Amino acid sequence: MGGRVNYGTYEQDGDTKNGAETIEWEVLAVEKDRVLLVSRYCLDVAPYHSSADGTDWAGSSVRTWLNEVFFLDAFSAKEQDTVLLTELVNENNQSFGTNGGENTMDRVFLLSESEVSAYYKSAEERVLTATKYAQKQGVQVYKVKKNSEVCEWWLRTPGGDIGTAIYVQQGGTLAIKGGRLQLGVIGVRPAIWVKK
Repeated sequence: MGGRVNYGTYEQDGDTKNGAETIEWEVLAVEKDRVLLVSRYCLDVAPYHSSADGTDWAGSSVRTWLNEVFFLDAFSAKEQDTVLLTELVNENNQSFGTNGGENTMDRVFLLSESEVSAYYKSAEERVLTATKYAQKQGVQVYKVKKNSEVCEWWLRTPGGDIGTAIYVQQGGTLAIKGGRLQLGVIGVRPAIWVKK
């Protein structure tokens, strides 16, 4: 992991009159022909799933939103061509064995439990700041080490049962049992693979 890049635009400062701001991404992995990026900040807030029905990543409303709304809003047509359609392995919850569901093909996604553990070696590295826009949209913020704009953020891996999903807590530790899918105060931190 290392480095940051600017790619695409999204409302972040909470002032829609001045247009969307450039999205800053952290580089998590570099492979021969592609690069894994995750947004440096929490860009928005959404429930993992909009109904009370339990679901995995494949059926989640946040997946639909990321790939059908965020993708079109954040990237120009030229940028969209460089965001790769990627097969995601949706593994089971490592502690409870909750079924992660079928593999999916996505352009925009949330990191998984194992990906977060692999790319972020400490809880401190996983602490995430919410943009002003995400705060206006209703993400819950906490004060952590003088930063009062820290938020929790969803992962795509299920929690202790199919009605929950793992999220990263404000201090950077993983909530392995997960939060109820309809919680509307947990942040969204998009990830993408792009052509190198």
